[in-house]
Amino acid sequence: MQGMRIAICDDDKIINNMIEKYIKLSVNRLGIDESVTIEKIENAFQLYEYIDDARCQLDILFLDIVLGRDNGIELGEKLQERNKNIKIIFITGHINFVESIFKIEPFGLLLKPITEERVFRILLRAIKSLNENQGQYVIFKNRNGLTNVKLNDIMYVESRGRYLEIHFVHEEPLRVTMTMNEMEHMLSDSFIKCHRSYFVNIRKIRKLSKNYACVEGGKEIPVSMGNYKKVYDRLIQNLEE
Repeated sequence: MQGMRIAICDDDKIINNMIEKYIKLSVNRLGIDESVTIEKIENAFQLYEYIDDARCQLDILFLDIVLGRDNGIELGEKLQERNKNIKIIFITGHINFVESIFKIEPFGLLLKPITEERVFRILLRAIKSLNENQGQYVIFKNRNGLTNVKLNDIMYVESRGRYLEIHFVHEEPLRVTMTMNEMEHMLSDSFIKCHRSYFVNIRKIRKLSKNYACVEGGKEIPVSMGNYKKVYDRLIQNLEE
């Protein structure tokens, strides 16, 4: 993904500022803050103006269900007609409104009280979905700057203490400062945890034994006893597909 645009539309400035803060903390935590643009919008008119700007292809929208006199659900429906790929995350403090959001195709729901962890989890899911829809690319940040990586080019990911190493077939490993849990959210469904310190790309496995998975290039990746059956089943499923 070359760059991502996120908008927050809530007529409550406190909520707008809070979500913006949590998004910034989340993308910084993932090391992709330099590739993300965040816009705060306070009403439906401003949102339409923003969307109408040809330069503003919006990827993710946090949208209040009750937006002053405007109905956020109807607004979301109109926006989806213009951009089918937009990920709309509805904001609400009223659980009784939840059923009505399914008149359209919402990506997610952010319930009040809003917390950093709730924003982090739903944002991770949205980013992963965008990566899958846009050719499965993801941007990683390391000491040398930003690197745009095609997920299918990754053979495996290895934990090396305070950082992770992303390994490719023909390129040098890429070191990033992330946890295994954060990396798991960024990877596609082609990856599986085969060991507490490794994720392996199922599509890159050439041989599998009780202790090792052999990937392209002959590298042997450890497979723990508890993960062997899970890896085996996924490998067979991949072969059948």
